[in-house]
Amino acid sequence: MRRLETEIEASFFRYVESTRVEGFAYPAFWYREQQTKTFITMALGNLCAGSVLQEPPIRRSTKEGKSSGRVDYYCQFGGKALLLEFKQRWLGGAQLSLHRLKSTHSSVAEQIRSLDKKYMVKEWDAYFGLGITLAPIYLNALVNHKTDKTLDERLEVAIETLRKDRNVSAVSYFKNKVNAKKSGERLIVSWAKKQEEYPGVLMLWYGQRF
Repeated sequence: MRRLETEIEASFFRYVESTRVEGFAYPAFWYREQQTKTFITMALGNLCAGSVLQEPPIRRSTKEGKSSGRVDYYCQFGGKALLLEFKQRWLGGAQLSLHRLKSTHSSVAEQIRSLDKKYMVKEWDAYFGLGITLAPIYLNALVNHKTDKTLDERLEVAIETLRKDRNVSAVSYFKNKVNAKKSGERLIVSWAKKQEEYPGVLMLWYGQRF
């Protein structure tokens, strides 16, 4: 998981840096999963030496019965097969409300839990299912977010809360360091007469071995 986390983080920063024109870094999350797939695929390609398949067919087994479907990625790594599901959910507001983020990640975890191992190739040493939710943090720099806590304090509380959730195996956080201003590491982007801050990205993990 740590290697995949490192690859995703590096791929994210490379993507944003490559889109920067005259000081403007194009935010990497505006178009949600359709855009996220760009640097997720690059990260998996590096991790798995190019052995990556998008949207392979799978079978699922739930309380409602069995069904056919697809998983976002299949990746071969170190004699193991990884089945991965990705989603994205913005996280914003003065209090960084976690309700929608937890709901989104819960659905990712359920997608992993429902994978039917009877249809997995037996020659592999092991199958690992990973559900990942990327949560870019968004703040409007022109809005006075009235709160008694700093952003770092709010993030600390949010991360501790998420770690206690049964659908969360781990939480990662990396700060946005691309095109940083002198006032700190936060990226301030001007676009369409709006000022927006993207302080960083949370990454929620759910893992299961089959």
